[in-house]
Amino acid sequence: MKVAIENVSNTPMDSVLVRYRVVKEDGSVLPLQNIRYRPLAPHDTIQAALGFASIPYVGNNFLFIEANPDQDQPELYHPNNLGYVPFRVKNDVLNPLLDVTFDSIYISDRDIVSPHPEIKIRLIGQNRYRLLDDTSLIQLNLKSPDDPISLVNGQRIAYDGTVCRFIPARFDSTGRLRNEAYVIYKPKLTRFSTSPTDNLYELIVKAKDPSGNPAGANDYRVSFRAVATSGISQIYSYPNPFVAKTRFAFLITGDALPKDILIQIADLKGRMVRTITQADLGPLRIGQNLPTYEWDGRDDSGVPLPAGLYLYRATVESGKTPLQHIPTDADAAFKNGWGRMLFLPQ
Repeated sequence: MKVAIENVSNTPMDSVLVRYRVVKEDGSVLPLQNIRYRPLAPHDTIQAALGFASIPYVGNNFLFIEANPDQDQPELYHPNNLGYVPFRVKNDVLNPLLDVTFDSIYISDRDIVSPHPEIKIRLIGQNRYRLLDDTSLIQLNLKSPDDPISLVNGQRIAYDGTVCRFIPARFDSTGRLRNEAYVIYKPKLTRFSTSPTDNLYELIVKAKDPSGNPAGANDYRVSFRAVATSGISQIYSYPNPFVAKTRFAFLITGDALPKDILIQIADLKGRMVRTITQADLGPLRIGQNLPTYEWDGRDDSGVPLPAGLYLYRATVESGKTPLQHIPTDADAAFKNGWGRMLFLPQ
């Protein structure tokens, strides 16, 4: 803020001392700053500028401005050196937003993840004046299957710059502030699961903004598990039966992804009508996969096929690591590797 100060006398001042204080709603007076400005000639005016952080002054206040306090320079009349400017500081009540992904995917409780996932935690501030730039704003705990029951929230994860790294909010190349802080956490999971209920890990994230507003009413918590065996389940259509479109779901475990996947669809006469490649399916991940690709009942030429029963099978090519077959309930719907899908008329 700026305030004009004029020397109404015929005597020059070699400088101008200005005292700034804040008078709070309860009547308490808090010192702010004392600033000495340039010399002021007779009948000359200066623009006294002041900048200060308003964070401690939530509520209704007065900025008390006093020029030449305590007779810093002798003068006959002082009351016209005083000024009061009312101002109000609104409390920051906007909660920050929290976003957590495992290898760029949102997971649900008890999902299977890679034995060494990249967990990315993003905290988005709603106040552009208070930067998310302190490691204390995001606290991580990992509960391991080996932790005692008494250790409800597991072990606190320290920021070491390698396994767990904090990236503060910053300005982009255009000078625009992106008030988002990140944590990149790359744990190595050594306890493996053989069922949805054993050897579960749990990630607990407690996050807040500099005003103390939490990212949610409760801490973020999600359980997950790792599987030692590198493998892939039967690839099945979902939904099945379907009216207009169907997708393909499957599970990948361990630490290796397929080199290639080929899905072939045939009619009941054995004619191949559609071939779907891994490029069609898109990126794969360790854990449950439901690619966004949808088969819309058309053949390889784009011609709509008649409604009815179709056969399909998936061929999986392993990379350097052989992929074993992961048994699931979907296996019962396949015979000699072939499954059936029912395309219903619209």
